[in-house]
Amino acid sequence: SSKNLMVIFSITIVTSLIYRSTLSSELLWWDDNKYVFENEQIKSLSFDNISTMFSTFTLGDYNPLVSLSFAIDYSLYGLHKVSPIAYSGDGYHLTSLIIHLLSVIILFFLCMKLSRSQLVSAVVATLFAIHPMNVESVAWVTERKDQLYVLFYLGAMLTYLTYLEKGAKKKYLLLTGFFFLLSLFSKAMAVTLP
Repeated sequence: SSKNLMVIFSITIVTSLIYRSTLSSELLWWDDNKYVFENEQIKSLSFDNISTMFSTFTLGDYNPLVSLSFAIDYSLYGLHKVSPIAYSGDGYHLTSLIIHLLSVIILFFLCMKLSRSQLVSAVVATLFAIHPMNVESVAWVTERKDQLYVLFYLGAMLTYLTYLEKGAKKKYLLLTGFFFLLSLFSKAMAVTLP
């Protein structure tokens, strides 16, 4: 409905204003180097690099979708030095903010299905959007794993509720499984979904 769209628009504007300073942040020498600027896998979207992403670990974690998302970022934004030891993270941070906003929107609709209250859904989505616990995940590029895991986890929950609501239609259950798999490929913590 148009009221829901206005609520979502308002939440995304407020969230974007709060996180706007992250958009001009540099990449950090605190895992961003291993995931982004020293990671040769992300410098090409070739079949070999993508298959390597899905068959190797990064800093002991198996999260191939994170590497794939950085490879997409690299193909869009490149990697630019802003000093002898620092790289610009503008585009990478923009992607992180967009993923966070998508999670907020999905959470709003998930809460609408659970509570049937626009006010409750708006409050929950807003608190999630601006909560200090999420700042690290949005502002630190390496925490893309948290963002992708949450995005697909919430997506799986939403499609599962739709599956129950629509009289157990298989396509929604398959979509739930697909989002669950994407969440697992982002962070192992998604194993808690079932």
